[in-house]
Amino acid sequence: MDVPSIKIDLIHWLTQLQDKSILKQLQGLKEQQESTFDLSVEQVEELDSRLDKYKNGEMKFSS
Repeated sequence: MDVPSIKIDLIHWLTQLQDKSILKQLQGLKEQQESTFDLSVEQVEELDSRLDKYKNGEMKFSS
């Protein structure tokens, strides 16, 4: 089944769906899919710095 067919099938199924708990689960999945977060410039720089240290073997780890 190709993507457009799957979408049409799901749309049809959703229009008939009456189970509120499934609808809420689907809404949660949709929100989770849409949720993204942006890092500040400082956060990106810090992560890049840490990655560089890791790649250069300059990080020390402990258990």
